[in-house]
Amino acid sequence: MAALAAAMSPSSGPIVPSRYTTPSPYHRGEMAVQDRLGTRLLAERIGRASVRDYLNDQAKAFFNELPLLFVGSRCPDGNMWATALAGQPGFIAPTDDHHLAVQLRQTYGDPVVFRPGDYVGGVGVMLHNRRRNRLNCRVESNEGGEMVMRVVESFGNCPKYIQVRDIAVDDEKLTTLGTENRVVTHGTTALGPEQRAFIQRSDTLLIASGHEQVRNGEDGISGCDCNHRGGSPGFVQVHGDGTLKWPDFVGNNLFQTLGNMEVNPHIGLLFIDFDTGDTLQLTGNGSVLWDERSLPGAQRTMKFDTVKWVHVLGALPITTRGPVQPSPYNPLPASADGSTASVVGLKLLARRNETHDIVTFEFEVPKSAEGEEKPFCEAGQFASFDFPLLKNGETLNRTWTISSPPSQVASTGRFTISVKKAGLVSGYLHEKLMEMHEVVFRGVDGDFTLDRAAKCIPRAGVLLVAGGIGVTPVRAMFDVCLRRAYPVTVLYAIRNLQDAAFLTEFQKAAGGYDDVTVAVALTGSGSMEEALAAFPGVRLFPGRISASLIAEVCPDAKEREVFQCGPTAMMDATTATLQSLGLSTAQIHQESFSF
Repeated sequence: MAALAAAMSPSSGPIVPSRYTTPSPYHRGEMAVQDRLGTRLLAERIGRASVRDYLNDQAKAFFNELPLLFVGSRCPDGNMWATALAGQPGFIAPTDDHHLAVQLRQTYGDPVVFRPGDYVGGVGVMLHNRRRNRLNCRVESNEGGEMVMRVVESFGNCPKYIQVRDIAVDDEKLTTLGTENRVVTHGTTALGPEQRAFIQRSDTLLIASGHEQVRNGEDGISGCDCNHRGGSPGFVQVHGDGTLKWPDFVGNNLFQTLGNMEVNPHIGLLFIDFDTGDTLQLTGNGSVLWDERSLPGAQRTMKFDTVKWVHVLGALPITTRGPVQPSPYNPLPASADGSTASVVGLKLLARRNETHDIVTFEFEVPKSAEGEEKPFCEAGQFASFDFPLLKNGETLNRTWTISSPPSQVASTGRFTISVKKAGLVSGYLHEKLMEMHEVVFRGVDGDFTLDRAAKCIPRAGVLLVAGGIGVTPVRAMFDVCLRRAYPVTVLYAIRNLQDAAFLTEFQKAAGGYDDVTVAVALTGSGSMEEALAAFPGVRLFPGRISASLIAEVCPDAKEREVFQCGPTAMMDATTATLQSLGLSTAQIHQESFSF
């Protein structure tokens, strides 16, 4: 993204859809790729809803907690480099809504130089829970060990393809970061055997890209970007002396990196050994092989030709504690015979309609590995599935929250997902997937649970907020709250009662406990009298979730942990409302289904 497209003219490429009167958050390269791949209107809608020119409170807290920040920058010679900045949490400090102060300790041998006026792109990844946020900034100052950056754009990204790691920063190594000699190897177009092996065992890649626009003989808008790519170890392949290829997986359809490459092929890559702190930085030229889909999971293939590289042993003062948890979104790697690794085929046992556009699908819990006794899932986690051959021979991966409570899963040996019809794969499930048909099951994952997301549940209890199909994790969490005797309030926002899934279950529970409240915000038109008659015991309110509504149905909300799931715009608005009531960002946990 990295810049506004305020000065785009019809002759310069794609233009802002006519429905909008304000500039697009995308430049012409991004819009050209979005047009090519048919995501232009979707990307515009997402970008306008999520891209900010400031840091909200959640972003401030997020960056302040990071031990690593990945940054992309352009050198004076035009080469792009990606690098990693390290420190104990707190080394990145938001000073106001528009600035970040970074205690700058660069790694030994780092080719990146941060100069006032430079554009830089940053991505923060909480590797222990897969949260990801992006920044595009401009350096205002860099002196005395502190770099101050002004935020140009701030926005969140989905958790796809991020491997879970528990990263520890070594204080002793941190004190000598950048000053103590390290073994450094440099090269140009040809990679050595150590560098090739480094790449081929990596499951994570950071990529820096940027653009410089020139129009009518004047300097246009410039920017840099940094983003994360992940997959199974070896998802990046080395060909020849220094050519890399990797699959471009299904993503958020914004195509910032590909859009930058459309106008500027210079990109930088960063590989990290998270056990030893070794880094491998490469700069070169990138291109897109639009019709190449031979790599597992590829929607298209990325190609990179190396120009220079820097390999530093022990560059970062980090180690990984415990095992690595691969992303359930990672496409399965190909085996020696070209087939994918073993997967679990699950047969659909039953299906039922919850609403006119939500269907629940029931599967048998797959057999556990021998000796494995851990529960199949926690309330709030999701199940991951692969769907081969639905789109031009591609395998599409999708995840849905497990809508059945863990107690039900344990007692029946079955689990359910509840799917709203909204796209190609969900349409296939609704229209084609019948009982005894088989689907490819990848596993269960997710940190949006009562025990993982919150440090502890306070005596005041829990507030569960759901919007539309975001009710699926709330249903499972609600059951856990009842079984643990937590005070719980459910606040469910829907357009009308015909859209409400599981409301009868909530209604029955609300009548059986003194400290359980179920409230519904009806945002569409309809008769409140009919709604009240249909669901006695449920508190119904017209309009959207507001501070007054929260105060009425959950007067002690300030003392509770909040879990919410729904459309991004709804969650952003609810978060702002909760903060106005005195809740901190640490009390508010959320899951998005927009990826």
